[in-house]
Amino acid sequence: MERDSFRTHARESAPGTCVRATAIVWLLVAAQCGFSADATNAPAPAPASSLEFLDGSMLLGALDGINAQTGVRWKHPGVKQPIEFASSNLHQVRFAAPRQIATTAPASCRFRFANGDEVIGELVSLDAEVVVIDSWFGGKLRAPRKELRAIAVNGAGNALIYEGPLNDGGWKFGGSGVVMGGVARPVLINPAAIIGGIVGGDGPRPPATPAWTFKNNGFISTASGTLGRDFKLPPVARVEFDLAWKTMPSMRIALYTDVIDRMDYNAGYQFYISSSYVYLYRRTVNEGGGMVFSATENARVPQMNNRSKVRFEMRINKEKETAALYADGTHVKTWRVSGPQPEGTGILFYSQRTDGSIRVSNLRVSAWDGREEISTPTNAMSETLLHLANSDRVAGKVNAIKDGKVAFAGPAGELQIPLQRATQIFFPSDTNAPPANATGRNVRASLVRGDSVTFTLDRWEGAEVTGASANFGKVTLRVDSVKNLLFNPESPRPPADDLGVWDDSPFSREE
Repeated sequence: MERDSFRTHARESAPGTCVRATAIVWLLVAAQCGFSADATNAPAPAPASSLEFLDGSMLLGALDGINAQTGVRWKHPGVKQPIEFASSNLHQVRFAAPRQIATTAPASCRFRFANGDEVIGELVSLDAEVVVIDSWFGGKLRAPRKELRAIAVNGAGNALIYEGPLNDGGWKFGGSGVVMGGVARPVLINPAAIIGGIVGGDGPRPPATPAWTFKNNGFISTASGTLGRDFKLPPVARVEFDLAWKTMPSMRIALYTDVIDRMDYNAGYQFYISSSYVYLYRRTVNEGGGMVFSATENARVPQMNNRSKVRFEMRINKEKETAALYADGTHVKTWRVSGPQPEGTGILFYSQRTDGSIRVSNLRVSAWDGREEISTPTNAMSETLLHLANSDRVAGKVNAIKDGKVAFAGPAGELQIPLQRATQIFFPSDTNAPPANATGRNVRASLVRGDSVTFTLDRWEGAEVTGASANFGKVTLRVDSVKNLLFNPESPRPPADDLGVWDDSPFSREE
């Protein structure tokens, strides 16, 4: 699924690239619409969405509509009439605020298809030819079984707790003071200055000066300070976010903390990110001072050496006393964290640098049932591979799935296995050739519950978007169910690290 970052200026592959991209956008605006004092002073759409181009440039505004023949119509506060763009030059539309869809539709399975589509819903039936899915966004969907790559069966308790930020409401901003054992101390950047659980220095806590600022659906820090919120984390949870930086970050993320307005080294699981390494600390206080429960080995994230952005994910299971770290979707390390478990339910970000900028965005907090996501085997398979909840794996053939039972032919003969006893089902990869793209007009819609659907777009008008999917046939979606729309999903695009994340305006650069 697409997890591309929110990009706000052009790539730096050649001198003047950003200037040229900016000039092109404004020339198009001027040519079609002209300027006037009234148009220039027109109120901006609220909230603003972004239209992003293949070269990395971006235009804020609002989507007015899409037509297969005429292209994309885009509203901008600086012009009187919508601007039309050819979809062949576009990368994606990101909507500023994910739409909120009230639905109680069950979602016990996630289905992955050969072309990258992922659909969340109920498995109605599967036979030799067709899989039928009851989806929350399109009712019953029928797809060729040969295009189905994998099924992940969700356990109970994967509820989404938070996705954002969309604003700074509910967040606590702290200054440069930290607390150890209830005593306020000034910040010391060097962790070695912490001796016996106490930060050196006496005197009153310095006044709090917020070091974090909300901009462009993310929080940016250019000074030392804290950002926290109580999410009421359950005992088993996952926390995902994009971290971008201009100077190599030195920061801590405290999970399950009971202190969200300042830094307390005694609170929660403490992930310390420094250079290209991540350390995990669990500090508690005993009669002799501080005691740290942590692994003897750190975790290295090598892509931090040559990139300026990584998507981190922490999966915490207090019941099993484990904490796992993922970077860009790849497992990095799992620590065993024995001893007293933290009792807080909040999250705190603490930037320790005063000479650089970091940005936290695309934060997603959710409950977790402890099961892993779909992770397709790298080797080609000639048989279906069935993963069971007890960690057993068995190869064979799925003849059918119906009424919550899997008819599975394996070494022990044909068995009727309850679907909820399975965690993942992988289908032979040699039958999964991606469907042909005959029109070259494909888009991929990422939906608010985590689905993604690729289809040839016909029309985006009013409250509906319509098109045709190679997997599901005719597609009709509510526009408020779409979180972002990716154009030309088969076309090569610039690497994510060549595109910036810092500018407040799409027509200026922050050097």
